[in-house]
Amino acid sequence: MLWAVGTSLLHSGVVINGKEYAYGGHDRPGVTGVYWTRPRTEPPGGTFKCEILHGFSLAPQDEIDSIVRAASEEFYGASYNLLTKNCKYATSASPLNLLSPT
Repeated sequence: MLWAVGTSLLHSGVVINGKEYAYGGHDRPGVTGVYWTRPRTEPPGGTFKCEILHGFSLAPQDEIDSIVRAASEEFYGASYNLLTKNCKYATSASPLNLLSPT
């Protein structure tokens, strides 16, 4: 409905080697909110709209795993906030952003 009037609440993730890493909230203290799915998997209640090629990485898998671990330690599910600490923030201001250069 929001899309039709020129606005929206959009989900974002970073696709690396066939996995889409994203951040979401939950109520389990001390558990990361970083997760992965197959690319283009729609979040509950969502509709896939588009993907944007943001770059690519030649990083080896162990470096990618290290970056994902760092993001996992920074973004706990209980810290998720729809307005201030959401999936957009996690994919642009976290270690995950290192894997998709601008």
